[in-house]
Amino acid sequence: MSRFLTAPLAKAIKDVAPSASLEEYPSSLDPTQLLKDGQVDFSIHVEEVIQSEEYHCEKIGSTYPVIYGSNSHPLLDKQTISIKDCLEYQFVDYL
Repeated sequence: MSRFLTAPLAKAIKDVAPSASLEEYPSSLDPTQLLKDGQVDFSIHVEEVIQSEEYHCEKIGSTYPVIYGSNSHPLLDKQTISIKDCLEYQFVDYL
């Protein structure tokens, strides 16, 4: 998601607010806590956040994982492959 979202967002921010900064944090961090602590002004997060009276969240899109593997990988012997199945093997995260 970062590759598709961060670069265009950074350019748009630079065009309208050249002195503003954009920082990217690991998606494992709780966006609500970062907002409460004043570490960020807004958050774009990959997990759906529960609505609260303090913060509004809006879904801006969706995506799905794509996993590539060799033709000889043992997972190809399965009828259906789940994310859990994939996580039993080492893999490279490529964005």
